[in-house]
Amino acid sequence: MSRSNNRAFFSRTALAATLSLYLTGIAALAETDATTTKLPELGSITNPAEQFRIAERYIKGAGVESNPELGMEWLRLAAAQQYPKALYELAFHYEHGIDIKQDVNKAISFYKQAATLGYMDAQFNLGFLYIKTGDVKSARDWLERAALQNDRDAQYNLSLIYADNMLGGEADKTKAIEWLTKAAENGHRDAQFNLGTRYLQGDIVEKNMEKAAYWFTAAANQNDAAAQFNLGLMYEEGDGVEKNLERAIEWYRKAAEHNEAGAQYNLGIKYILGEGVEQNTDKGIEWVSRAAENKNPAAQYMMAYLFNQGSDLPHDPTQALYWYRASAEQGYPEAQYNLAMMFAKGEGVMQDYKESLFWVRKAAQANHINAQYSLGTFLAKGLGTPKNLPEAAFWLSLAAAKGETHAVENRDVVMEMLSTAERDDVKKRLEIELADNPINNKKIPTR
Repeated sequence: MSRSNNRAFFSRTALAATLSLYLTGIAALAETDATTTKLPELGSITNPAEQFRIAERYIKGAGVESNPELGMEWLRLAAAQQYPKALYELAFHYEHGIDIKQDVNKAISFYKQAATLGYMDAQFNLGFLYIKTGDVKSARDWLERAALQNDRDAQYNLSLIYADNMLGGEADKTKAIEWLTKAAENGHRDAQFNLGTRYLQGDIVEKNMEKAAYWFTAAANQNDAAAQFNLGLMYEEGDGVEKNLERAIEWYRKAAEHNEAGAQYNLGIKYILGEGVEQNTDKGIEWVSRAAENKNPAAQYMMAYLFNQGSDLPHDPTQALYWYRASAEQGYPEAQYNLAMMFAKGEGVMQDYKESLFWVRKAAQANHINAQYSLGTFLAKGLGTPKNLPEAAFWLSLAAAKGETHAVENRDVVMEMLSTAERDDVKKRLEIELADNPINNKKIPTR
């Protein structure tokens, strides 16, 4: 229902930080306005704010011929006077190798000088660099300084440090949620989604579907596709919100338009079945197809099914085989079983019991009842493998216990062929399996 909440750490983009160099210095002295074509000689001006403004003009080529090398010299002059913006920009250039040879150690040094002077962006980037170098404690300390200045990126990354136990010892759940909530309240979209996911799953907070819906809504309103999809599910199922199929479809549509594969599949199914929308099979198949192309295993299975049935799409065993395999390789049990049957029957492919056995075993191990029955049959008859009656008896017994009526007679026949010790062993294995995986009659989920 949701994507992973282990988001990677991130620094502000090179573009954004480079633009900051061009856009700062607004309050500098008016001696060298942007229309001046001749700037003072290097070192002739001592005011660091003005030195910084000259640097950004040379680097940007604003009103003068672009000269990044000379711009860097002016930037160093301003940085030498501990001008925070100059220290930060010089550090950024060293970090990314912009107009200068990349040097991470120098980047750290200049970031630290600016950060010590309270420059928030430097505190954040310094914390991020320490994450990359493996010094998590120093990262935590600098990110916390930025977070206390209400930097939402720092708040979010701090929450990950505490939640993922990156400092060693036990995870600090209280601090993780404290910083995550602050970041979410400050409009950090990833934090909003992450917090919604934690309330949804009861992960380091008490499960609360209403709060999950609240934070998913906040992220969804910032065009977070996964949050939009989750809201669609919640409105369809009435989890944390009043059940409302119309609202569910609205959110599915928004997420689908943002290329969220699960939402594309669910929206497609609604059109195919005419649930909450006017039935439109062609439009439904179009959305399911897009989801399949985006590697949604349920959608890939559905495309295979449609090609195999040949009612809403032309009968095409080759396409069916292609999509069953794509879905099966992602671990979708129903696709694994149907792919196995195609190999067993030679539909769209040369008959191959060995390949069929491979896929039916995977589906059986994923608790697909028909696959368990088929696996027992393969093992009893020696299809694609040497006969193995004790193993066949186990899988047939398991399928029978789960309500597969055809397995009962076959199980009884095979059990009669076993020794008393073998029968006892099968019964013991069955008891253990059913204790570990209690029987439930729910359909395989398609979301």
